[in-house]
Amino acid sequence: MNKKISWLLLVCSSCANADIVPLNALPAHYEIYAKLNTCHQLGYIGDEVLMPLDELIQRNSYQDNIGNVSKLTQDNVNYYHSLQDRQILNLQDYSNMPDQSGYRFNIKILCDQLNSAMGSRLGIQTMVIPSEKLPANAKPITNEGAENSEQTAPEDKPMDWENSPIGGVNISSNSEQFYLDNPPDGLEALNTPGLYIKSSVDSDGVYQIDGLYELYKPKPAPNTDEIMNHPFYGCGNMLQETVEVTEVTSGGNRYTVQDFKVRHDDGTTTTIPFNTWTSAMNQLQKNSASSLITQGKHLRIYYQFCGNGGIETIRGIEKI
Repeated sequence: MNKKISWLLLVCSSCANADIVPLNALPAHYEIYAKLNTCHQLGYIGDEVLMPLDELIQRNSYQDNIGNVSKLTQDNVNYYHSLQDRQILNLQDYSNMPDQSGYRFNIKILCDQLNSAMGSRLGIQTMVIPSEKLPANAKPITNEGAENSEQTAPEDKPMDWENSPIGGVNISSNSEQFYLDNPPDGLEALNTPGLYIKSSVDSDGVYQIDGLYELYKPKPAPNTDEIMNHPFYGCGNMLQETVEVTEVTSGGNRYTVQDFKVRHDDGTTTTIPFNTWTSAMNQLQKNSASSLITQGKHLRIYYQFCGNGGIETIRGIEKI
């Protein structure tokens, strides 16, 4: 479970048996309640922990930093009852796409872990809802007319990054399962995990950049919510396209790059931030960025659409 959730649980557990708690602990109570309530509303967990937590929040008194003690008003209660957890809702929205419904298994793991952890702090034995009793919106989508009704996650269909110098690395269609066993041949690791560079020296002995890639290893431990922190989590298939650089914004000098704009085949343009790579580069690499990114050049880009809004996220840039 990630550090933020662990901290929230720690705050809540320290106040579980108290009558008067610090007022600054109340936001943590609200956030845990919102997460559990969202899980419950979507059907992933029951309410055996949620209801006692609700009673605990209302039963306690809260003391501010100058010693004043007060109880929650009905407006306070109405407020936190209305809260929903955006992370879980975003994951659920993404899982409504037929080819991404396998995400629901990961949402259920997160909800069950959070429910069990909070239950243990309140002294409550939690009940796990079996997969066959989950509501329809918490089950992976299955093909109609299948021979049996067992719930199965969508099949992973590998896709090759065919024209990349990475050569032979397979990318799963479920992108959160894309990991590298070894650094790709011909690429040098940058100073930030997951970022790689392909470089060369021209006939005049000048260092130049031939490609930049965002690739990751290793795979998080199974049955944990750490996979949700992976940069590719919540992203669609890896796509590739040839584009033309139409505009470059320089950084500290004319050889560095801050961001650049490209034109797609359909005439639309995208502004690509470059700080993902420059923040991991040494000064020589930063000063050589214009050898890859120059107005009028054609590049091959690799990208995914990520998040609820389908944000175009660049994973690779290379010379043609």
